[in-house]
Amino acid sequence: MAPTSEMPTVAAGVVFQTDPDLSFVTGLARWIAPQTPGAGGTPEEPAPSTPSKFETECLELEAKGNFQELYKRFGGELKKRFGTADERDVENGYALFLQLLVHWELLAEKIEEVAEYMSSSTEERPKLRRTLLLSLYSLVQQYSLVQQRYAMLLRLLRYCMATGQLDAIFGDAETRSASVERWVKEWELSGAQTKELWGLILDAYQSDSHATYKTTLKYLALHQASDLAADTKLRTRLLSATAITVRSPEVFQCAELSALPIVQKLDSDPTDGPLIKLLHIFARGKARGSNKGAAAPGAVDEADGANGVGWGGGGLAARRARVRLGGLPYRRAAPCPHAGSYGDYVSWLADGKSAKVMKAHELVDADCRCAALRRPAPPRPAPRAGRGFPCRAALSPLPAWELREASRQPRGIMRLPK
Repeated sequence: MAPTSEMPTVAAGVVFQTDPDLSFVTGLARWIAPQTPGAGGTPEEPAPSTPSKFETECLELEAKGNFQELYKRFGGELKKRFGTADERDVENGYALFLQLLVHWELLAEKIEEVAEYMSSSTEERPKLRRTLLLSLYSLVQQYSLVQQRYAMLLRLLRYCMATGQLDAIFGDAETRSASVERWVKEWELSGAQTKELWGLILDAYQSDSHATYKTTLKYLALHQASDLAADTKLRTRLLSATAITVRSPEVFQCAELSALPIVQKLDSDPTDGPLIKLLHIFARGKARGSNKGAAAPGAVDEADGANGVGWGGGGLAARRARVRLGGLPYRRAAPCPHAGSYGDYVSWLADGKSAKVMKAHELVDADCRCAALRRPAPPRPAPRAGRGFPCRAALSPLPAWELREASRQPRGIMRLPK
């Protein structure tokens, strides 16, 4: 239905009165139930239109001050037209409705009920529902409804996450994190509210490994290791963030996450411990508490881990490709820092009770985004003439400098220098 010339309009969240003699109640009532055109008259002087019964009853209720009944009638009629009327008309109608709630001093009482309806569907006109939820949040801010603003923010965040509209309202990851820090400070949120808000933001970052890692550090810093026993969401978020960190070829620094007490609390867990140990390997080059050379196949030296150059440290060890010895050697190309190490660590974990963890977090070799390609080793050099029996380097398919490196490594594994 096209808006009538008498109906007030809304632009950028501001309601405009297009006819000074037409009240908001009358304008909204006439949009819901248009007047009946009068019979007779001329184009210059048309016959008066007859108000609908709905309009007449609404004006009577307004005169009596029965605003609760007006709220029910207008709210019910707007819901009936939400999915069928023109979106712009619906937006205008709700703008008038919310303005009336402010005028009737019912906004604080009814805003949660209106918001509940707006967020009740992610399929029916999600952009319009997001716009109206944003209008409710703006009203809460404008009229300083302190008791409702936190709940409205969470509802808006959840709806935008569910409908893929988070970036359009709250900006990119860096902007959102800055907003959270500002809300926590300016609103003086409690500890529980702060944890809930950071947890919700963390849930929204699953597709961005860098943002997930940074937000995980902030979120976990709010908790104690003892909280894991009672808070199932905390444990789920910790494990999910760990899996994202381990899988991502873009997150090079993960030592901070590995060193958190709440993370190390799960080291000995029979179900999730292997995943945490894998994080330690990528962070420090070895499983936490293991001896030098006794970690999983391919683990870097303890000295490398201490110097921050483990697989997760982004240093020398993170840039080395490894060579398998025995039979015909081959080298692995290294398209990313995890290449050449990831598959072996996965194989080390994929046994018995660890297999469930591998499956749950999709940490399988076939699904590894940084799987390394194999290429044959170069041909062995021929021995030089006149030198007698060829030296070890001449017989080996590997250059001498690689052999020197091999002598320092555990049997069967060799790392190449930078």
